[in-house]
Amino acid sequence: MMKTNVNSLFIIKRSMAILLIVILIIFGVSCTDNANAPEADTNGKVSGEIASSNEISEDVYIEIYAQFLYLTANYAEKSENADVATITKLELEMTEKVKALYKKNGITEADFSEYGEELAERWKDSPTKYAEFLEKVNKRVVELQKK
Repeated sequence: MMKTNVNSLFIIKRSMAILLIVILIIFGVSCTDNANAPEADTNGKVSGEIASSNEISEDVYIEIYAQFLYLTANYAEKSENADVATITKLELEMTEKVKALYKKNGITEADFSEYGEELAERWKDSPTKYAEFLEKVNKRVVELQKK
């Protein structure tokens, strides 16, 4: 039992580092790809943008976050000894899978980020709640690993 927890913690720590890298890559791509950006209509909506229901719950957030950590760990493992071209291909695959998670749940990346900020604000004075949240995420990651 202890070994599973140590392995899970290692995967989560490693995933968090990779998460940061992926976010920076996604941010970099979105900032540099403005030439191909869709135009906004008169209502301020961007054509081609996934419509957001803005309906996100803690359970949905946990699911997406756990899926993201799981994907990150898998792609990190696959890219460990890979060449640059393979790593780039894997990063693009992972980005598409993450976008599909958002779309499947009817939210946008911005919704996900905003909800994460709301949770951080809500839990800033309650480390116990944050620990419970991380425990739920970890439990879901372990479930995904067993599939």
